[in-house]
Amino acid sequence: DQQDINLLLIAIVPSLLAFSFWDEISFALSTFLDVHGVLGAAGADGAQFANNLLRPTITGVVVPVISIALATLVSTTVNVLRARQVDIRALVNKEACDLRLLRRAMFGMFGTRQHAGRRSRALTLLTAYVAQINRECHPGAIDSLEELELSGGIATNELDRLSAMMHGVDGAAVSRQGSVEVADD
Repeated sequence: DQQDINLLLIAIVPSLLAFSFWDEISFALSTFLDVHGVLGAAGADGAQFANNLLRPTITGVVVPVISIALATLVSTTVNVLRARQVDIRALVNKEACDLRLLRRAMFGMFGTRQHAGRRSRALTLLTAYVAQINRECHPGAIDSLEELELSGGIATNELDRLSAMMHGVDGAAVSRQGSVEVADD
């Protein structure tokens, strides 16, 4: 979105400008120090010594050290963000695999014709859960989650009802019984 683009520009544009105009920046700093000196134009006898000592130190030591430090910071930040991205991708893949396994378990438990209503209800709950996950991954999700939390609905979701259906009366009792009469209760 636009905020991400703006933050990226704020991070990259100054670095590119500094790299592109390094000669001009260095020359401007040197000229400034020549004109004004370190202690000012009306400095004492030590002004020329300080000027000759500090200018090479600033342009030859301080600036490269700061550049290396900032580059290290940027590379560490990028490395941490990449590791987080990999972790999130692994968790998303695990969630997708778990959902596929849960769907297969529902077909195994409610796969017969007499369980069609229960299977449909279970698949509807699973679809609603996936829709909730999808809503949580879009911009503005924090606001909707806060509203859901304030309404008291964030603690329960469709998986609770699905779990009760699979492990409660609807699930365990029905799957153990072989008769159509028990399944239709």
